Amino acid sequence: MRRRNIAAALLLAAYLLCLSACRASPALVQVVYNQESGDVDHSTDEVMRENSPENTEQAEDIFSVTQVEESESERGFENSIAQWGEAENPEESAADSDYDSAAGDQYTTPQGVGDATQEDSAGGDSDAQRTEDGSVAAENGGVTALTVEGAGSGAAVYKQVVLPDGTYLDVPSGLGSAAATGEAAILVQMLGGSGALVATSADFLENTFAQTVFADEGAADIPALWSGDGSAPLSDEAFARLLALSPGVCFELSGQMTFTESQIAALGEAGIEYVVLPSLASASGIRSAVSVVGTALGDRSAAGGLDAAAQAEAYLAWHDALLSGLAERVDRFTVNSIDYDNVEGAEIRYLSGESDAADGRYTLYLSAWDSEVLYRISTVSYVELEEYGLPVTEKGYCSRPLNYYMSMAGVVNKGAAALANTRVSRWYVHPIRSVAHIKTVLNGAEGVSFNNTNGSQTKFLTEDLGAETYPAVVVASREIKEALQNCTVWQRGTWIDSHNDILKVQSTIVGEYEIYVNPYGVGSWADGSAESVLESVWTAQIFHGAYTQEELEQTVREFYSSFYRYDLSAAEIAAILSGELYMGN
Repeated sequence: MRRRNIAAALLLAAYLLCLSACRASPALVQVVYNQESGDVDHSTDEVMRENSPENTEQAEDIFSVTQVEESESERGFENSIAQWGEAENPEESAADSDYDSAAGDQYTTPQGVGDATQEDSAGGDSDAQRTEDGSVAAENGGVTALTVEGAGSGAAVYKQVVLPDGTYLDVPSGLGSAAATGEAAILVQMLGGSGALVATSADFLENTFAQTVFADEGAADIPALWSGDGSAPLSDEAFARLLALSPGVCFELSGQMTFTESQIAALGEAGIEYVVLPSLASASGIRSAVSVVGTALGDRSAAGGLDAAAQAEAYLAWHDALLSGLAERVDRFTVNSIDYDNVEGAEIRYLSGESDAADGRYTLYLSAWDSEVLYRISTVSYVELEEYGLPVTEKGYCSRPLNYYMSMAGVVNKGAAALANTRVSRWYVHPIRSVAHIKTVLNGAEGVSFNNTNGSQTKFLTEDLGAETYPAVVVASREIKEALQNCTVWQRGTWIDSHNDILKVQSTIVGEYEIYVNPYGVGSWADGSAESVLESVWTAQIFHGAYTQEELEQTVREFYSSFYRYDLSAAEIAAILSGELYMGN
């Protein structure tokens, strides 16, 4: 115990030296246990897939193999992703005498709970270094934790919730009310009902469909203290208003900067808990976030709301039952046994004992359209085609939960299968694979990459678009669909170059293909929300005919009725499934 106290003191001293007014995007770094503890509710656990080193991905990248080198945008993105810590000590359980949640001698957490001590993973003096966001990162992948001086009241009862990486998070429970932004605000409203959400961001009030769905629960009266989606900290005036509202807990999504370090400390001094939710970019992240929010809010029925913990359990049961029923209609499909429910920045997960489905389908999800980018096809002699506008996709195994839910429905998003790592990068894409022409992107947007080369390695489709196995692409909005339909190089047929001649380039488009607009409801199905699981039924319906249109609509209606307490009209279901409600990014 003495060595533990010395280590904790050294870490605290290092933290105080590095502390600044603002911090880098917070990462969910709470680490507790990974053993079978009797206090853990394993009903919330997401099964961890076996990592199979022999399942190394072949050179099947939809992008050029020369693009594997890390770009500046990729490196910048890596700096902002959530880093998942490793389990602390498999021999140490929640019941050990050194961990007594009732006595206040608690492990320090990203929520800044109590004045705890924490032993380093090696069991001796720690070699960990304090990072920009105030977390402790052990050099050899040991314990990672965030200590905020003064944060947390230390009076709450704590319960354990499983994290996407398989470790457990101690969550303060029964707090009753919350401040939350973006998709986290929708989770609070979904689980807690009337009075649960006491402060939010502007996008919640600007989401007209959310306001309609939650109108009877006073959604219009919730103050919007944050601008946009709440990814930037509050002003001093807005923060003072937040303190006056005195929520039981303030949620922040991993990777965002909803609060500054000084604001987090002030929350603790005011007895307001601060909890970083897992990113919603994976199915396991969504499940964990639902568990955390439900646990933190607790039973609010006496205050005119809902039993949030029970609502969370009901949602998780419904979620898993839906996927179980899906498996009876269509086979899961993956490439090289990749589990597309990966956590960003973590070790790649593989499926064990499963092979690629024989009747699997491919698609490509296009998340944005850049109308200002200049795209050029040329020879060494002259420019053949010059046109503005190209679609953008993300490559990486964990860009969004859409990849997992599509895979469960027998469809692989080729963007997700593009590169053998879990880092996400954004790329312009095109269907040209001619070896005799130079493809160039000029004045591209910051953070979007493109490989300017000639040769066959510039192709972006392994399978031919328009073939039976590759029947369609999926886009985020109607605007992207319209732009794609008007883009010369994305057309099936003859192209005319700038000299009014037939442009003879080889394309990967071999037949007519569909362009589907992804559904969008109160929350984003593609980017991460409680509704994302519905993506699986929609995908199975349009690509495999595994559900009828009536069954799809009934599933959506059932979700809204059960968890949003709202009965959808036929017109509203049509608007959801057509992507008409898309709010953009």
